[in-house]
This record gives sequence, structure tokens and C-alpha cells, in this order.
Amino acid sequence: MFVHSVRLGFATNSSSTHSIVRMVEPKKFKKETDLDGDFGQKDFTLLSRNSKLDYLGTLLRNSFLDKKLPVHIVDTILQAWTGRRNNNGCDHNSSFVIPADYPTKQDTWSNKDPDMAPSEEFFKKLQQQVLRDDVAILGGSDNSDKPHPLLKYGKQFAWHKGLMRLADARCDEWICRKDCRDGAEWWVLFNRRSGMKLRISFTGAQPLRAVAPELVDLKITERCDENCKHCYEDSKANGRRADAQFVRDLLATFAKLKVFEVSFGGGDPLSHPEFWNFLAYARSLGIIPSFSTRDWRWLDNDVKRKAAFKICGAVGFSINSAQELGWLFSTLNQHYNDVFGDEQAGIKIHVIPELLGDIAFKKLIETANILGARDVLLLGFKSMGRAKNMQPKKLSRWAVPLRKTFINVGVDTLFAKRYESAIKRAFHAGPVMYETKEGMYSCAIDAVKRTIAKSSYDPKHIPFCWPKEKHDTVEDFMKRMNELEQKRKNKLLSLWEKL
Repeated sequence: MFVHSVRLGFATNSSSTHSIVRMVEPKKFKKETDLDGDFGQKDFTLLSRNSKLDYLGTLLRNSFLDKKLPVHIVDTILQAWTGRRNNNGCDHNSSFVIPADYPTKQDTWSNKDPDMAPSEEFFKKLQQQVLRDDVAILGGSDNSDKPHPLLKYGKQFAWHKGLMRLADARCDEWICRKDCRDGAEWWVLFNRRSGMKLRISFTGAQPLRAVAPELVDLKITERCDENCKHCYEDSKANGRRADAQFVRDLLATFAKLKVFEVSFGGGDPLSHPEFWNFLAYARSLGIIPSFSTRDWRWLDNDVKRKAAFKICGAVGFSINSAQELGWLFSTLNQHYNDVFGDEQAGIKIHVIPELLGDIAFKKLIETANILGARDVLLLGFKSMGRAKNMQPKKLSRWAVPLRKTFINVGVDTLFAKRYESAIKRAFHAGPVMYETKEGMYSCAIDAVKRTIAKSSYDPKHIPFCWPKEKHDTVEDFMKRMNELEQKRKNKLLSLWEKL
């Protein structure tokens, strides 16, 4: 298995003293140790099929017990999936959860879903990899800093390092989706709480373009009263809104395609009268919604504030100066308990560095660090709409203030493409950490104009007509509903392939 890309969200991962390795010098691996199955309190070496099955069974057991299932049911599942029963323990810092399948339904107000359980198909693929004759599992105690003595004779799999990002997590936090294209097969793992995303392959095949979008940027309105001079969407106070039923149909189709996230935008998405219902509906389908806005007056509304930070994966605020950032955090701190916390939506500060220049950007980042901002998303300047005649400011030292903070830095595709060399130098970030090509794993849908494109600023927008059918009776409609949903799913897939 290979890790091909990582998108970090808001959380960090645990370290591990366990390693799954390919034996480079097999003769050095003469015998197994710690066959009592106590994985975590002392050094152990696992070579045989049964001992490795016991180790995998322990990971699986921990994942199922997190669902608070009765022990006898968990034992039955372990017997069916591994052919063995065990009551072993595994050090929690080294034990990763088995991700769940994409949810078929979701509690609107919680990440937790009692119907979600570890994916059998993913586990069987992992099991097939670990049971290879040239694979060993090496482990030790967290109480010792010394590496396992045989580690130098094996090559640690990169995929194990990737899966360790699933350490010390709940099973229903991580979900997975298998993609296949042109003979290549890979898995996408998504953390619904932190936003972290991994793409891994069991065969070493390079992941190609996603079979269906993982993320959809959904424009639901052209309306916004901010009148920003750099607005590439050219949004207006009297802009049009998307049809509410069309948006709901889109969301239902996204769920059929196993889309992980939808980012509502505009215009100002909050100006749509059905916006808050869209958030709840997306979450009920198992899709994690997010949105970005320049308006934070809604934070003073108890119902809207609590709904946004409970339902959404992230809330983005577009900020143009250090002073604006101060005003925003003054409001956020007034509602501290509703806004900040591990179970609340992440807050992302959206900034266009080329709009500010080095000096103003440095001041904004320094202010963000003082205020305790955790996540900043850097956006590339887009010379479209009202910004088509503007000249972006040149940047030369934008990365310097960021290296002096503990802020998580994200970049959009356009910014990554323009400043890729600077990103590599300043943050030692490899290509697995960012994407410079639009339309590989996401797309933009304008629900107002009913078009689809690789990104919201792509000049090529493809119009599409939504499949509709008329029915004489409710009974006739219900009979044909599955067929209609399949037509809509196929329509979006065909449009995705045209991008």
C-alpha cells in the first residue's frame, strides 16, 4: 500500500512505536517474540499468519468496541473476518481504527452514527497486504525511546505511517471510498471531524482522477451586499438565487456518488432563504457541509450560531485586513463555548495574500497568531469579474511570518500553482500535501446558472439539464424514484468526465 496524498484538517495525529515492514534481510527475522498477544507493553516481532491475524484482529476489535457493541457480537465478527478469536490489547498510541464505509444516513447534529461500522472490504484488503510472507510487524513499548532492533533490516511501509493518522480516533470519524479507473484501484479516507484526507493504494498504483468528485463547491446564490472590489464572481445585492428543490436534488445525488464534502458559496450563501435547511439536509445525507462568508452578524443569533458550528465541518471567514480579523475574533470570543472546541466546526480564515502585499499580510498573520487563530487558507488572486482590471500585488516574503507561528496553513489550487517552489522551500512540503491541477478530485457547480466546471473560476462552464419526469400519482412517482435518482447520478458522472 502506498500513501499518495494527504490533506491535513484541523487535528494532529499520535506517534507510534509499531511498524509494519517489508523484510529487506529476511534471514535476520529468525523467530517471533511476545506470542502472548500483548501488543504494546514490550518489544514484539510477528511473522506467522496467526500472530499477524491476531494483531489485525486487535485493531478490528478496538474499532468495533468503540461502537459499544456487545462483546459476543464483536467476537462473532472477528471470527468471520479473520478466522480467529482474541481478547488481546494494543497500545492506544499505536492502534489505528479501521475506517467505516460511506454512511447511508447521518444524525444531523452529530458525527456519531450507530449504523456505521468498520469497512469489511477495506479490512480484507489490509489483511491481504499484511499476511504476505515478506511482511513483519515490529513493536515496542511507548515507555522506551529505543527502536526495535530489527527495524534497520526492514523497510517500513509508507502506508502504515498514513494509517497512523487514524490512531486514537473513533471508527465513525473516518470513512472510506474505493475508486477504480483504467485498471488502477485506490482508497480515499476522510475524517469527518477534522477534515483530514488520505489517498492510499494497496497495489502501488498511482491514483488517477477521482471517479466522482470528493468535494463539490456549490454556488447557491449570486447575491451579496459587500460589493468587494476584488470579487471575481461579480456578486450583486440583487443577484439571483438557486431554486431550492434543485439544490436539494443535487445534494441527494452527491450522496449517491459518495461525495464527502460540499462547500456552499455564492455570493453570500447566507443570503439564500433556505441556506440553513441546506446545511441540515446535507448532513442528514452523510455529507459534511461547510461555507465561507464575509458576514458575521449571524454569530449573534443563538440558533444559527449553534447550528453552524454543530453541523458544519468548517466555517470560513473572508478577511481583508488585521483590523477585520480583530473585529471577527471579538465577536467569536463573545460566544466562546459555542464556537471553540473539539466537537465544533473548525474556523478557517480565508486570505488573499496578493490583495494585501507582504507587509499587510505579515501584520494579519501576526494578529492571527496573537488571537489564537488555528487555520488560515491562502487563496490565489483571480483576475475575473470586478477584479479583471486589478493588478495583484507582488509577493516575496509571504512565507516568513507563517514559519514563526503554529497556525495550520492551507492553500487553494491556484495559490499552490503560482507559489509551488516557495511552498516547498518554506514548509518542506512534498506534492502529496497540495494539488496544483484543478478538477482532479473536486468540481464547482453553479446551481443558479446550472453549470459545472473544474473550479469556480474556470472559464469553461458546461451547462446541464436535470432529468425530470412527471407522474400521474404518488404511487407511480415512488415506483419510478429509484430510476430517476439513477438518471441524475449518471448525468452528473457524465458531466464530471467531460471536465
